[in-house]
Amino acid sequence: MILRQFFAMFVACAIGAVSAVEAPLIRHDETAPAVTVPETGDFTRIDSPGVDNRADTPRGVAAARVAVDDLLFRWIPSAAPGRITGGADLADAALSPDESLLAIAERVGGRELNSCRIVLFNLYNNRIVNGFTLDGVKPVAIRFLSSGTRLLVAEAAQSALGRKARFLICDLETGRIVSRSPELPADVCSVVAGDGKIWYTLENADYFHQLPADRLASEPLAMRTLVKTPRLLLSPDGGAIALYGPGRVEVYNVKGARPVLVESLKLHGGFNPEWGALVADDGRMLVLAQEGGPAVLVGGGAVRPLAENAGPTGCYLPAERKFLLAVEYKDAVNLYQLPHNTRPESSVSPGRLKPENRNSIYRLLPRSGGESPEAVLIDHRGNVSLLRILPRRWRKQPVYEVPEG
Repeated sequence: MILRQFFAMFVACAIGAVSAVEAPLIRHDETAPAVTVPETGDFTRIDSPGVDNRADTPRGVAAARVAVDDLLFRWIPSAAPGRITGGADLADAALSPDESLLAIAERVGGRELNSCRIVLFNLYNNRIVNGFTLDGVKPVAIRFLSSGTRLLVAEAAQSALGRKARFLICDLETGRIVSRSPELPADVCSVVAGDGKIWYTLENADYFHQLPADRLASEPLAMRTLVKTPRLLLSPDGGAIALYGPGRVEVYNVKGARPVLVESLKLHGGFNPEWGALVADDGRMLVLAQEGGPAVLVGGGAVRPLAENAGPTGCYLPAERKFLLAVEYKDAVNLYQLPHNTRPESSVSPGRLKPENRNSIYRLLPRSGGESPEAVLIDHRGNVSLLRILPRRWRKQPVYEVPEG
C-alpha cells in the first residue's frame, strides 16, 4: 500500500512539473542536431478560435492548402549578423506556381550555427498562415516544386552539426521533410526547378547537374560548361535554361532527355554578373546584373546597358513585357519595356510610398493576373508588400509589417 501511494505521488508530481513548463516549439526535422542551435528572432503561434486563414482565398490553391486555422502568427526575423544597417537574416524567398503563396526562408542562430525557419504568407488575404523550423538546416536557396505545396530546400554543410550539403523536399502542409538527396560534394551555388526536374550547380565547379524532382536519390546527370561557377535561370515554360558567370552565357534546350546547347556568348569588360532573369521563353534574352555595378540586356548577339548601379534583385512581368530593376540610387525600382526600350519608362522609390520607410529592397518577385502589373516586394527587414504599377502612380499595399521589438 505504501509503495502504491509513493508511486501515485511520483506520477502526480511528474505531471505537475511537465504542465508547469511552457510547451516547446515543435520541430519538424526528424533528426535533431547534437549541438543546439541558438534561438534567434521569434515566431509565435497565438491561439485564436474562429480565425479563418483561408478567408478570401480560392479553394485548392497552395495558400489554402497549407493554411492553419484558429491561429494568428507573429514573426520577428532574426537579425543579420554583422550588417551595419541591421535587417533580417533572410536566406531566400519563393512564390508558388499559382502565385498564391509566398515562402521566406530565414537563417536562425546567428553567425556560427544555423537552422532554417520557413514563413508562409497567403497573398490573397495578406496573412501569415503557417510556419515551422527545420532544425540544424542552413538554407542556401528554396524553390517551389510544381505541386505548389512542396518546397525544395538547398542545405549547406555545417561540420559542427555533422551535416553535409544536400537537397531536402519539405511538405508545407505538414512541415515535414519527405525526401532527402545523397550528400553533395560541395555547397549549392545555384538551383532552379520546373517541369519535374531540378538543375543545380555547386560552388567552384564548372558543371551543371540535372536531377528528377521525384527521385532525389537517383544519380544526377552532369554536364561540363565553359561558364566558371555558373548560376542558372529557367524559362517560364521549363523548356530552356541559361547559365551565366564571369565573361560568358550559355543557353540550353532542356525539353529532351539531355540538355542541348543552343547558344554561347562571351561577355566582355570583366563583367561578373551576380543575378539575372530571363525575358524570353526560349532563354535567349536575359537581364544580367552585378550588385553595385552594371545591369545589361543580353540577346540577339548584343549586350545593351540598362543601368550603372544595379541593386540586388529584379523581375520580369511577361504579360506586360515589362521589367522591374532595383537600383541603388535612392533605393529605387526602374520600369523598362523590354526588349524594345533599354531606357526606363519610370522610376519609383518604394520606401517613399505609403507606408513610408527607409528600408532597402531585398527581393522582387513577379505576380500576374491583376488589373495592373504587380510584384511582391520584400525589404531587408522582412516587411512584405505588393507593389502595383499604375498608369499615373505606383501603390504599395502591405502584406506583413514586422512588429517593433
